[in-house]
Amino acid sequence: MSSARQSPQSSPAAALGVPHYESRGRPSLRNALNDLGDGARQWRVWLTLSWHDIRQRYRGSVLGPLWLTISTGIMVAALGLLYGTILKTPTKEYLPFLAAGVVVWHLIQTFVNEGCQSFIQSEGFVKQMRLPLSLFAYRTVARNLIIVAHNLVVYIVVAIVFSIPVNVHTILFIPGIVIITLNGVFAALTLGMICARFRDFPQIIASLLQVGFFVTPIIWPPALAASRPFVLYLNPLHYLMEVVRAPLLGQAVPAEIWLGTLAITTANVTVALLFFSWRRHRIAYWV
Repeated sequence: MSSARQSPQSSPAAALGVPHYESRGRPSLRNALNDLGDGARQWRVWLTLSWHDIRQRYRGSVLGPLWLTISTGIMVAALGLLYGTILKTPTKEYLPFLAAGVVVWHLIQTFVNEGCQSFIQSEGFVKQMRLPLSLFAYRTVARNLIIVAHNLVVYIVVAIVFSIPVNVHTILFIPGIVIITLNGVFAALTLGMICARFRDFPQIIASLLQVGFFVTPIIWPPALAASRPFVLYLNPLHYLMEVVRAPLLGQAVPAEIWLGTLAITTANVTVALLFFSWRRHRIAYWV
């Protein structure tokens, strides 16, 4: 008689060479940290899954992920011509600013939106295999890093056309990307659990991000908020945006941006670890 429960050897994950994860353990910080470490060590698995996700999304398409580059390029060109005229800003200054902002915003937005679905989309794996649950957060983040690499082409073209300087500040965009990626992983854990339990939350988060796009200096320069600085200082998206955009534009990152980003990251990691320690054993029931 065949067992109702699928064996590890016959599961989809086994085909990828994933070791059987014996126990998710009782709620504790130690088990949560072990899960994060075990998930990180299985990087070949979540990289393979993320690449498979992209191939499935664009299966049958002639250009595939290049549509992302084209759509981002059209958006930057259209907004650049329109808002550059409205804001009376020279094109050679505004277009690189806008291109860098749109690329970084797209990364943050997809980390948050798709982080909400990190466990829901992986329902089959979560229920069939006792894998490290953090693996699905890594999968979500890796997939979107591959996507943003296509969008980055738009900024590189704009930077070359308008001769954006490459200097000692430029290299700092790498730690900026690392910081956003780290926040993306822990946001995927927190939001993934909340949205798995409460299915209305993805729509709420998407609506808040729409508001965030307009209150964050992406299409308008931060100098316009000089009379209302709280719009910037109380907006966590501004810090995450500027820590990458300033280096891409060859500018130094202000100290308050680094401090604000550090505070946001610390809070994000703390909340995620608390939630993940407390409720990770319930995720399989929620999805």
